[in-house]
Parts: sequence; structure tokens; C-alpha cells
Amino acid sequence: MANLDHSGTFRADKASEAVFLSYAATSRALVAMTSLIIALGIFREWFVVRYGVETIFQDMRHIGLDREMCLGSWYSSALLAAAAGLLFVISRLTKKFGHRDVVYWTVLALTFMGLSLDEETSVHEVFLEPIRNALHASGPFYFAWVIPALVMVALFGLAYVGFLRRLPRPYGLWFLVSGAIYVGGALGMEMVGGVAFLAYGAHGLPYILSFVTEESLEMIGAVSFVIALMSYLRHIYALDLSYHA
Repeated sequence: MANLDHSGTFRADKASEAVFLSYAATSRALVAMTSLIIALGIFREWFVVRYGVETIFQDMRHIGLDREMCLGSWYSSALLAAAAGLLFVISRLTKKFGHRDVVYWTVLALTFMGLSLDEETSVHEVFLEPIRNALHASGPFYFAWVIPALVMVALFGLAYVGFLRRLPRPYGLWFLVSGAIYVGGALGMEMVGGVAFLAYGAHGLPYILSFVTEESLEMIGAVSFVIALMSYLRHIYALDLSYHA
């Protein structure tokens, strides 16, 4: 059962059942899982550099960070899908209780659903060579999909400045920092990776470090955002998404 309190904030009545998966426990589990997957990816790169692929474990590509159809790709996609689901919930609650910015929440939800699909399918790579050939891109723009992505991120950021300012503290800053970490990995380190790839090749240490950093930052930014959204639901709408025994 839920009520709207005198301050205008949506509050849920306390459940009588015992909680066995709380916001704090879920957050810790997400941080632990993210740390484990990053650690496995780093271990994979060290192992392949140290021992090569002619071992019983071969190249262990399924735990690699710079691979399709691997644990890291699936986990990143799942985090982005979780963020999309939470954003849809917030959008519905915002509309239900007559709060502003329903459109902003809904657009964010759709955007993160698209990011989740792209993370798993790598649709953006379809445009890589056509853009590179058309613009003769090289250096930091060698992975040329970053060019339109930079433009879209800039426009998206400008459109959401007011939205972030209207969010209660600390959520505007939390969302901004999470997004900056994610974009810094997805675009910033992709540009660094382009330079490293051209200079040292796909097996060079600088390129390996660049994509490990890229994927790690993406996961850290995504998990930070998911935790921020759970906290937002918990403190603004008293919805902690806990499981009850």
C-alpha cells in the first residue's frame, strides 16, 4: 500500500515481511559483480600475453573485455537494460503523481534500452568504415563512429542541463558523474584506443590497456547509474525494489 505524504513525496507503507535483499545488499552485489568481471577480463589479458593462446585454456575469449558474445558484453548490456527498466518505472511514477519531466525520464529509458541492444549487437560498428572512408578519419577518430556519437552526446547533454538541475540533491550530480564516467570510457577511451591501435596494433600493450580501461569505465559508470536510480526510487518514492520473505 502506498500514500502521498504531506511534503508531496510519494511514500510506501512499511511491509510486514522480512526483507532478505535490500537496497544496500543489492548495491554491494552489483559492485562485487562488476569488480569480479573487470578482474577476470584483466586476468585474461595478462594470461594471454604471458602464456599465449596455445594452452588448454586457449584464448579465454569468453571472459575477455574487448569481445562480442562474452561475459563482459552480456553484463554491460544487462546493466544498461536494468537502468532502462528503472527509468521506465520512474517515468510511470512521475506521471502518476503529476511530477514534471515525464518526457525526460521516458527518453532516458528509451535511450538506455537502445544502448543495451547496441552493447550486445554492436550495431554502431556497422557505420565505422563508411564514416571513416567518407571523412578520411584517422588518429583519435580511427574508430569513426565516435564522430557522430560525440555530436549526439553534446546535444543530449545540452538538452538535459535543466533536467539535471531540477533533480533533488545529490541525484543531479550523481547522474552527471555516472554519465561522465560511462561516456569517458565509451568515447574518450575509444579515441585513445584508435591512436594506440594504429601505433601498436591490436596486440600491443597500449591498445590492450586502452580497451581494458574503456570497458571498465563503461561498467563502473553503468553500475553507478543503476545504484543511483535505485536510491532515487527509494528516497523519492519510497520504492526500494527489495524482495521479501
